[in-house]
Amino acid sequence: RRVGNRWHLRLSSDAAAAGATEPATGTLYVVPVPIGNLEDITLRALKVLKNVDVVVCEDTRRTGQLLSLLGIQRTPAGGDGPARPQLISCHEHNEKLKAPEVVKSLRADRTVALVSDAGTPAISDPGFEVVRACASAGIAVVSLPGPCAAVVALAAAGFEPGPMLIYGFLPSKRGTQRAAAVSEVAATRHAVALYEAPHRLKYTLDDLVAAGSATRGVVIGRELTKRYEAYFRGTVAEALAACGGGGGEAPVTLPLKGEFTVVLAPCEGAGRVSPAEGEGAESLEQRIARELLSEAPPPLNKLSKTLSQEYGLRKRDVYKTILDLTEDPDRLRGIDEAAVRTEPER
Repeated sequence: RRVGNRWHLRLSSDAAAAGATEPATGTLYVVPVPIGNLEDITLRALKVLKNVDVVVCEDTRRTGQLLSLLGIQRTPAGGDGPARPQLISCHEHNEKLKAPEVVKSLRADRTVALVSDAGTPAISDPGFEVVRACASAGIAVVSLPGPCAAVVALAAAGFEPGPMLIYGFLPSKRGTQRAAAVSEVAATRHAVALYEAPHRLKYTLDDLVAAGSATRGVVIGRELTKRYEAYFRGTVAEALAACGGGGGEAPVTLPLKGEFTVVLAPCEGAGRVSPAEGEGAESLEQRIARELLSEAPPPLNKLSKTLSQEYGLRKRDVYKTILDLTEDPDRLRGIDEAAVRTEPER
């Protein structure tokens, strides 16, 4: 916490008692690692990585190099020497098989850290199967804050605070699955963060233009936290032209090199009122309350489909809002009564 111009470090009672040096046994630590700049590693992450028995990672070679750069010694192949940490490979192709092994290690009172190649595990990266298996087994899971490309780009975008969607990677192969994903992203009214490879960025922007997002604002971060970090700011159509797409003759100002994080701007009024114009437009909750308290309320599934189309929201999000309101009748009636009181005279 900050007091005046000074920062005070306040340790939890458990951490203070242990000298804040040793991770707790039988605990899974989810540890973010730098996405490009080694100085972004946190003191807490360093402390955990130095003291755990096992580091579960995507690529043992890459994580081994990272630990070496951080000055953390590893167990040699023969098993002699420093006892920590052992590296275990766990990636998208073997995660389900490795998760039970991680649980077994934790039940044997070993300390385990979960990392990805870059950024935060389980956020558009492997790791969720391990976290889910540990949580289901009643094992403590401690998630450390740290680097995440989507959060870095969202903070730099300069968009008005509100709901945000970290979508991650779109399906790479063209087809119905990718088309559906692009349509879902284009229909989302909130800010959306996407990850994209350099050879696919132009195609993704082209697909978004075709889906009706040509004039939507966008901020594209390239090589975030690295030496040649840069941002493009404009519309989706302008971004497409800047990387040499769209059939125009504009100069290429967005080179297709490095890793990209694409942040679509929220649509005007996202998360506040319906797309209807003018003052007094119904909010989503007001509309749900009116429909459910009518003399002939529609089926919930049909209502969620209708409202998702009208409000430009995902059907499952609308359906969840409907269920939350149906489980709280008093709140439902209160929303409807408040809407009636504030309804302008006709």
